[in-house]
This record gives sequence, structure tokens and C-alpha cells, in this order.
Amino acid sequence: MSTSRVEPPSLRFEKLSSNLNSSSFDCTEADGSDPHGLQVFITDEALKYQTERLGVTYLVFQDSAPVAFLTVSMTCLRIAELGHLEKVPEIKVPYPALLLGRLAVEKNCRGKGIGMFLCQWVIGLARELSTRVGCRYVALHTLPQNVGFYTRHPLSFVVSSLKKSDGKLLLYRRVVD
Repeated sequence: MSTSRVEPPSLRFEKLSSNLNSSSFDCTEADGSDPHGLQVFITDEALKYQTERLGVTYLVFQDSAPVAFLTVSMTCLRIAELGHLEKVPEIKVPYPALLLGRLAVEKNCRGKGIGMFLCQWVIGLARELSTRVGCRYVALHTLPQNVGFYTRHPLSFVVSSLKKSDGKLLLYRRVVD
């Protein structure tokens, strides 16, 4: 793989299946460690999650090589998790959202804009879904050191004021006006 940025049209999304070959995909750290369990997830767990309808994982390819994966599922945001400007007057129920669960970029493809494009793809998917089912937000949970990536333009996620017990932060982004 070259060091230049990846052009989005060169990427192909395929829903994970037992027929897809992801054996060459490596999202471990430079030292081979897997501190966030992403390699274990794509290798050992993602297909089971999908079979049980807990999430849908997409492998992302450039040509025939897998360069990333992401998992999406549904969730909801409680009113207390949202900023006051996000609340719909007189609506007291949780707000539906698309959860960006796991996301990993192949270690030799990092720094080429793939992660940013994948997030934009998920935002687009949520917008599309919002015309057919209730879906007001994209939500994700991330470690504090990753917040800057998600909050900068063009992603513009907002950090919830509520802290999770596992140290991760909840971020959300409205997909409808």
C-alpha cells in the first residue's frame, strides 16, 4: 500500500460473511498487541454478533485487500446524555440512534483518511435510515485520547457530559435537522 491518502471511490463495502477472506487483515498495534480487542473481534466474534443480530460488520476493501472494518447496530440516547439544545420540547422518551460500534483500520493503511471516510459513511447510513425508521443520531463510545478525531470538522461529534464507568466517553452527532 502506498502512503498517499485513499480516495473514497476506491473503497468497497461488503457485509461480513463466512465467504469473505479477511485473514490478511491486521489491525493490531505496531508491537503486535491488541489492547482494544479489535483483532480478536474481527477474527473470532464479529460473525457471531451478526448471526445473533447484535451488529452488522462491514469489511472495507481497496481492490482485493481488506483495509478496514466497522460494526453498526441500533441504540438510543437518554435525554440526560444530550445537551439542552438537542432536546425536542415535550418529548421525554430516549432518542433513537445508530451506534458506530467497532471500527479498525489495517495497520499499514492508517493515516490515509480511511477512518474519517468510514465515519462519514456511517453518518450517511444514519441519514438514510432516518427516512425509514426513527434515527436521530449517530452515537459511539471512545477512549478520551480519541475524542479529538471525532469532534473535529467534518465529523463534529459532541461529547456527552455523562461519563461511563469503563472510562470511555459517549459521543453523538445529530443526523437530522
